[in-house]
Amino acid sequence: MRKQKEHTKRRTTWHSAFIEGFQADLLDYLDVLDFTPEYQLTAAPLKIDLVIVKKKKDIVINNPLAHFFRGHNIVEYKSPEDYISIEDFLRVHAYAYQYTVLIKGIAISDITLTFIGNRHPRKLLQYLKQVHEYKIEQTSSGVWLADNKFLPIQIIQSGMLSESAGLFLKSLTKTLRGSSMRSILEKRKRLEKKVSLDAYLNVVIKENPKALLEVENMAKRRIPMAL
Repeated sequence: MRKQKEHTKRRTTWHSAFIEGFQADLLDYLDVLDFTPEYQLTAAPLKIDLVIVKKKKDIVINNPLAHFFRGHNIVEYKSPEDYISIEDFLRVHAYAYQYTVLIKGIAISDITLTFIGNRHPRKLLQYLKQVHEYKIEQTSSGVWLADNKFLPIQIIQSGMLSESAGLFLKSLTKTLRGSSMRSILEKRKRLEKKVSLDAYLNVVIKENPKALLEVENMAKRRIPMAL
């Protein structure tokens, strides 16, 4: 029972950091995207990790993390200790249909599914290709799209993202480099008035103390750190 409670607490912490990190990576589009974490579908404990609604349907998002977004976008996030399973896909796929029932006027064709995890989603990609006969396309580093015009699916391996596209999602790990930690801290100074990163930084610094120490040591020596 104790292990189960500790795991639940840790998972919630990572998810809070994920929400802030995703907002930071999509900073240029916060005025047209509405983020709703832990969207509750029913009176019973049945929640979507994150729902992102495009306030303007015709807006084009030039970021590989959200380029394929439609009106309503369901996001499932797995912490670094976890992975995206076939069961996760089936559960979240069902969420999409429940969402259309509960939110009147929303068609399934206006929904997308995004799965984000740190591990390579090999089994899920094989399952979608072999069982459902999806056409899988890797659109950028760490991002795959399952071609289905009816309900498009995006799978993101956060550790493989480029820092230009997803610095904050990429850095939700326990193996952060000092150079990435410095990039986060420098970028935070430019973002702190636009998006909160308190929960995000608490998790990243707690899980990567050596990376923070490396940044501090480099600052004392005033030696430029190679990226």
